[in-house]
Amino acid sequence: LPDEANRHRFPANRVWELIGLCLAACGLDDGQAAQQLLQQLLELSHIYHWPSNYAIALPFAAVMADNANQPERATELLGLAYHHALSPKGWLHCWPLLARLQTKLKSGLGHAIFEVAWARGTALDLEATAETLLAELKAVHPPKTIVGS
Repeated sequence: LPDEANRHRFPANRVWELIGLCLAACGLDDGQAAQQLLQQLLELSHIYHWPSNYAIALPFAAVMADNANQPERATELLGLAYHHALSPKGWLHCWPLLARLQTKLKSGLGHAIFEVAWARGTALDLEATAETLLAELKAVHPPKTIVGS
């Protein structure tokens, strides 16, 4: 089957592809691509009710929040990513970009504000946070409509 057919037939494969592409886009500091890829990842995760993928998406959203000069929000998203039960933790400690981001956030916000924002993040609801992120991304990149559909 052609790649496009496989994407629709095997959405779980597409999700892993999007995770890899989002990781690369964030690492390459390609914010526009990262936003579009994150939007697709969140949309598929919503359609197929895969909340664990919401957790995987949080670090990407944190990088984007920091790039948008929202350091407290970035910290909250990282707090949720590092503490939610569905979040796979191993890769979080291995991605140098996240280590640099945490250092930047701690020094930029100061220890007290960082800790308060991190604690707020640990208390966030994963699905509500993902739905908010998806709505914000859709506002920036509205879904394409096909004339006559």
